[in-house]
Amino acid sequence: AALTALQVAALSVAQLAALTAAQVQALPATVLGSLSAEQLNALRPDLSAAQQQALSQVEEYSMFQEAIIRRHARRFQQVTNRAVYLLTRTVRQLRVLGGLGLAAGAILLIAQQRPEWLRALGPATVTRLATVAPRLDWQIEILLLLATAWALVVIERLCGRLARRNGQAADQVATV
Repeated sequence: AALTALQVAALSVAQLAALTAAQVQALPATVLGSLSAEQLNALRPDLSAAQQQALSQVEEYSMFQEAIIRRHARRFQQVTNRAVYLLTRTVRQLRVLGGLGLAAGAILLIAQQRPEWLRALGPATVTRLATVAPRLDWQIEILLLLATAWALVVIERLCGRLARRNGQAADQVATV
């Protein structure tokens, strides 16, 4: 009886070597193409001339495919490295903007709650600063500043993780 591709793939090398020549010659080319090199070497003595030729063509084709696969893998690495670089740059810019926002929020809180602490800036500047944002209760402003500081800590940790990757995420994803 003819063996299916799944039956042949499940056979060990010793079981493949035990197949009769008639069984081996009845195997279709698609089944041969799915076998490992070790399994094919066990079958080689019993292969017909046509199967031997088809096998050598498959080996030659796969040899030329390796260069194409390497080229695609390099392109994939370049694209993913560029994406990681852009993500790192964006996160760093968010970190700077968040720091500026936190500093501005702290200055606004001080200008609204304790304007005497900023008297070195001049009374007109402190009055302008105090009216830039709506006056909130100090507990709400402190809560907003703490949330902003927490977000900055999270962004800083993300920057650290991205810096450790050193832009080589593709090497970890697809090593060829």
